Amino acid sequence: HVGKSLKGSAYVGLDVTNPENNYFYVSISQVTIYNVMSTFGIRVSLPRPLRERGFIGKLEVSYATSEKRVSGRTIPAGFKLKGLLNILGFQLRAEIGRAV
Repeated sequence: HVGKSLKGSAYVGLDVTNPENNYFYVSISQVTIYNVMSTFGIRVSLPRPLRERGFIGKLEVSYATSEKRVSGRTIPAGFKLKGLLNILGFQLRAEIGRAV
């Protein structure tokens, strides 16, 4: 198999004088065991159920103490994780959030 690299984007705001202004948003595609290993140059043959285990499609993770607007994207207040998890052929759509 030819490995795929991880592709994504990130927005990070760090304010050391006022931590209330800190935020991050990360969006990564195809976060599978195989793609993570391939991205770091680790070449190994895995059975399909292991190779495809992980988040398929887009994984989004964010945190902000208050809602932020960055480059046209709204980062909601609190913690958020959203993605489609594939484990041994079973798919679980997850959207987890925690307000601050």
